[in-house]
Amino acid sequence: MSLRACDGCRVRKVRCDGVPTPEHIPCFHCRTSGTACKFEQAPKKRGPKSKSRRSVASAAGPHTAHGTSSPLANYDDTSSLTTSASPLLGPVSPVDGRTWGPTVSTATTGSRVFTPSGAADLNDKIENIHQDLVRSLAAVDSNWSLSATVERCINVYMEVIFGIRPIVCEARIRSNLCLKPPRLSAEFSFLSCSSRSVSLSTVPGALEEIRSYTLVIALCAGTAYLLSTPDGPNGALIGPIFLHASHEMLHLYEYADIECPDASSLVIRMFQAGALHTDSKLRPSWHLFGAALRLGEQMQLHDPRSLQGLDPLEVRLRVMAFRTLRISARYHRDLENHPLSICDPPWSALTSMDAESDVPPMMMTPSPMGMPPEYESQNLVAFSLSEKVWIAASDILVDLECFARLDRRGTSIISTLSESHRDYFIEPYSAFLSVLDHLPQFLHSPDSVELPDPAATAIQRRNFWIQRTNLLVQYHCLRMLILNRFAQHGLTTMIGVQSTDAMIALRKTEIAHDMNAFITSVPFDSLQVNGEACVTKIRYMGATLLEVIHQVQAPQVVNRANSLFSSLLDILTKLDSRASDELVNESYIVAEPVR
Repeated sequence: MSLRACDGCRVRKVRCDGVPTPEHIPCFHCRTSGTACKFEQAPKKRGPKSKSRRSVASAAGPHTAHGTSSPLANYDDTSSLTTSASPLLGPVSPVDGRTWGPTVSTATTGSRVFTPSGAADLNDKIENIHQDLVRSLAAVDSNWSLSATVERCINVYMEVIFGIRPIVCEARIRSNLCLKPPRLSAEFSFLSCSSRSVSLSTVPGALEEIRSYTLVIALCAGTAYLLSTPDGPNGALIGPIFLHASHEMLHLYEYADIECPDASSLVIRMFQAGALHTDSKLRPSWHLFGAALRLGEQMQLHDPRSLQGLDPLEVRLRVMAFRTLRISARYHRDLENHPLSICDPPWSALTSMDAESDVPPMMMTPSPMGMPPEYESQNLVAFSLSEKVWIAASDILVDLECFARLDRRGTSIISTLSESHRDYFIEPYSAFLSVLDHLPQFLHSPDSVELPDPAATAIQRRNFWIQRTNLLVQYHCLRMLILNRFAQHGLTTMIGVQSTDAMIALRKTEIAHDMNAFITSVPFDSLQVNGEACVTKIRYMGATLLEVIHQVQAPQVVNRANSLFSSLLDILTKLDSRASDELVNESYIVAEPVR
């Protein structure tokens, strides 16, 4: 053991076994991290500072009068230096197991040298995250091992959620079913600190390994909340455990992930945002979704040229991730008032791969239960219909908002629109209404699906009911949203509704009736699986009925609105969402006048 630590070990404050001899044998930590083992910094005096040293240090400050670094900047305590690191490198905490990043040392010349933590340190943190995950799951339910829980989550995702979120390759996620923590090389630690320190071509294997692990636990986080069944672990308890582990893992390689993104980079963030949204943590969910949007913009997914030269499966996954982001972005913009550029051109320019008849199935593996070969294509048909509904509705709302912006600038275009552009919205509105006119049989009547294997039949029927529910709930919600927006600008005649309060309210109750009739006729499980987004759409319908109850004078319309509102409120209460609690509180306000 050397009596003196090398420069790198002094910065990391770890024991050093290097010897400052002419042979210059590097210490263990420098060999592991691949850094130079140097003994160049002069030893510091031990013991407390004298009064004279403290007075000199306080008078000199961190910099000299000429702007160069003070020699005191080389003091071993680097905590004061970490805040001056580049914001692209993030926070530094070489001791805290939850964060990882470069440690900064400053030479007397004032130049910055980035010293990455070693691969051994990074692998230790990965192992700690993995062991914490194992222990936390065992504390919740000792009957379910990590591998059994992961397998259960993957099965639920592929059988239940894949139809509305086809963004993973089943073979890839099942290949990591045992969920062993990845072991990373020293080259990866360099990239994680400063992505330009090494060639990006040297690290795809390491990135693939850690991404695969993070993707699986992020998928489990997004799926776990649906596992509260007698034959599964408690999803409400294991969901936060997987979510925490996926956050910790992503944090370890986030800088490298941003420099070399792929489809899983988007999907991991989408799963994390979805888990938070299901848990009613809407602001953190929106923050993570925004991160996925920005990464998608960086990848230029709106430009088909960005997909050239990629593996066909990676192309499919990127396209599906982009399309899912685009649908979610429209949801956030139109129903949660988050303005997003991804909804507008050129983001809508990407053509659908599934319009090509020769595109082979890629994301689902053949099922031992005898699923037909067209099953994946059927899932993608339902997904494409959902996308068309959102695009058609969003185009109408964007055009209307353009007219509204011009009107706010003093052009009075809204007041003259009904005369000069009487039929402007008829064609796009009719196209929106007719998107779901000719549903394929498996979506029009899921119970008509029959397969030789009863288990496969049950899985397909359930999946198609979930897709049908997703389609029709969002369709009726968007019908109401379009009517409300046109009513705000006094332009309901443009979509065939008389502009009197009574007639507008009557049309609102008709749309609410269609929604109520549908959601009371579908299996309740299909509403639950569609999650908080489905609750938000039903809640929006209920909020519109409350406005009718409060503001419209026609007693017959108010009575019908009250009846429909009570039915919607029952559904929301059964869905056990925090959104339903707010409607329950508001219902007491309208109870007395309705009598």
